[in-house]
Amino acid sequence: MIGAARRFLRARRGAAAVEFALVSPMLLMLLFGVFEYGRYLWTVNALQQTVTQTARCMGLLNPYSASAYGCATGAAFDASKTRNYGEVLAGAYGITLADSNITLNAAAACGGLADFSQVQIIYVFNTYLPQIVPSMSAGYTINETACFPNQS
Repeated sequence: MIGAARRFLRARRGAAAVEFALVSPMLLMLLFGVFEYGRYLWTVNALQQTVTQTARCMGLLNPYSASAYGCATGAAFDASKTRNYGEVLAGAYGITLADSNITLNAAAACGGLADFSQVQIIYVFNTYLPQIVPSMSAGYTINETACFPNQS
């Protein structure tokens, strides 16, 4: 009886499997957490690019802007076309925006200067893994704003 107990305590078969079973959940949580935060940062960057390009399109008033981008019409911008342009840009990154996500201001003051086109996008980022990244389980609001000087 005592010999069997000693053999059991000295046995090392399956030790690696037990250690892996203890460590793997934490390793997977770390790995998927890094993926989700990377996806979040990529989304922030994509929305910043979108808002910057949309503000630029809104501020440029030239004949090419109306045909190529659909933002400007003569000496003023078309709000619905500008929102559509922003939605198309975000869609190229795989982000779906609605008209309510985009706020336009054609006569904004930015950095203490007047006469700027300002675009703001508010988007709620939802994680695919709320159990692994609980800090983002309820969604995280991304608020991006950009300005571009209006052409005169």
